[in-house]
Amino acid sequence: MLIDYAWAGRGLVTLMAQSVLLCCAKRFELPMDFPYPLEEVGVGLFNSLFRLQEVMAEQKPQAVVLLGTGGLLSSTATMEILPGQPFLCCQFTLPPYRHEVLLEHIPSHYRTDGFSPLDRFCRDEYFVYSSFGISTQKDAFVLPPHGVFFVENLEALGLAAFCSQRGIPFYALLSVTNELGPHARKQWEKNHIKAGELLAQWWLAISSSLEVA
Repeated sequence: MLIDYAWAGRGLVTLMAQSVLLCCAKRFELPMDFPYPLEEVGVGLFNSLFRLQEVMAEQKPQAVVLLGTGGLLSSTATMEILPGQPFLCCQFTLPPYRHEVLLEHIPSHYRTDGFSPLDRFCRDEYFVYSSFGISTQKDAFVLPPHGVFFVENLEALGLAAFCSQRGIPFYALLSVTNELGPHARKQWEKNHIKAGELLAQWWLAISSSLEVA
């Protein structure tokens, strides 16, 4: 067995002798036979942030990983979308709203890597942002340049900001379930179960590929 997983408290596993908190918005997003403990942080920017704060008062993980789904902000419009291959992201940004000027003292971007077992799997072309709900229109957003992907996840940005301020590596393992637009909610409902299966498969595969240092 290349990787040593062991129970280390609620939501915690040990990865290469280091503790990792695995969390999700809702437990139903991952298959019920997912073999590792998950901390449910709740849906939305504030619920997840408050819950993580409570958990971190009790647990002291060396890294935090969110497993979840996201909506893709792209320049092309498609009526159908299939769950995408999961990707690991460590770059998080404020929503790219049009006509919005940020004050200079407000952080607009967080890079939250620093946990060596996972850093080499990060995809730098993905930037994850959080809004207060599933966006049904793209007109409010600045479209990303070619080769860059903005992905909307309702929990990631708050968790990233919390971890960044405390020097804790944070990663989001996401599968795209929908494109931003009027069909976003229906696409998510159609695809989130399959996306959860893909997330579980990716995490198990990536875990087994890591050699104990």
